[in-house]
Amino acid sequence: MKNPLPYCFCCFVLCLTFASAYGQTRESLEKQRAQTQKEIDETEKLLQQTIQKKSSSLQAISLLNTKIQQRNNLISSIRSDIAEADRRIAETNADIAFARKNIEAIRKKYAALVRQAYRLRSQYTDLMLILGSSSLNEAYLRTKYFKEISDYRKKQVEVLAAEQQALDASLAQLQSQRAEKTALLQEEQQEQSKLNAERQQQDKMAKQLNVRESQLKKDLAAQKKEAEKLEKTIQDLIAKEAARRKAEAQTKPESAATQQVVEKLSATFKENKGKLPWPCAQGVITGRFGTYAHPIYKDISLQNSGIDITAPARTSAQAIFEGEVLYLALVPGSNMAVVIQHGNYISLYQNLVDVPVKKGDHVATGQPIGTIYTDPQSQTGTLHLEIWEGQTKLNPAQWLRSK
Repeated sequence: MKNPLPYCFCCFVLCLTFASAYGQTRESLEKQRAQTQKEIDETEKLLQQTIQKKSSSLQAISLLNTKIQQRNNLISSIRSDIAEADRRIAETNADIAFARKNIEAIRKKYAALVRQAYRLRSQYTDLMLILGSSSLNEAYLRTKYFKEISDYRKKQVEVLAAEQQALDASLAQLQSQRAEKTALLQEEQQEQSKLNAERQQQDKMAKQLNVRESQLKKDLAAQKKEAEKLEKTIQDLIAKEAARRKAEAQTKPESAATQQVVEKLSATFKENKGKLPWPCAQGVITGRFGTYAHPIYKDISLQNSGIDITAPARTSAQAIFEGEVLYLALVPGSNMAVVIQHGNYISLYQNLVDVPVKKGDHVATGQPIGTIYTDPQSQTGTLHLEIWEGQTKLNPAQWLRSK
């Protein structure tokens, strides 16, 4: 006779497996939400500092845009958590339905056994049936049969109790999951309200800035011109450095060893993609890599060769990797720029003051290379960071490690 207890045990093991997987997923989602909330708090601190110094500015708009994006990320994370809760609730409901179906089937089978035993006992007792056997062998078989029937009934009671216990656990789990989902929905609603308020604040700032539209557009044009000039300078530097190495390879025997050092440094830099330290201890990305619309003037397209990181006043900038200072330049409107070579890669740090390094210096990873210029109005500073591989501009956000 088939014993259903192993099946119950398998179901129990599967439940534990799913619970473990869910726990890992939930832990990952909670970690992601905590990180996003930390970024929001950091951005909010910088934003409030900016707003206190000046009622409306492009810097404040950039910070607010970043905060809105972070808030959207947080809401997306909460919705992922809600979807996961929905999936778990559906699984638990299926487990409950299956357990109830099993319990009903076991109860019917057990009731049939009880009725059958009652009918037999109303006519004959077990002892009478055994004594009425025609032989000792038949008496033995009848005794064995009655014992198996008794054992089977006991097992059915045990299975029924186990199924009921599993059902009770599933019902308690379902109640907990529903409470969790309710809390998540409330959290989502709260974050959505904050997002709506931030968008209203953004619209208000935009209207205030539109009064100075003509001057702001002139400033943007001048900044674009200087950025293009710096980009051309970097391209020329890279080309000259490549030509110098090629010439040395043809005239100097020791250049082969030098090239090996360059290749090794380049390989190490590449291996650290996504692991490089941030160029400043604090800060949030307020300008992303690539082409995108201006936060206020949608008819203006911005082209960013790197990323912009807004940080608190007087924040130090550090080298993201070891290398040699290749170039220093004074950029009108953006203070000093420092270019560091890492083999076939370079990193550029713009908008620095109090630069302690000079061309030809070897710098270590994390070594200070200047102070990010502090805007006297917003009391924050914005560091522009670029990473190049040869003549190709790369997205620095993909190379920096998560905070």
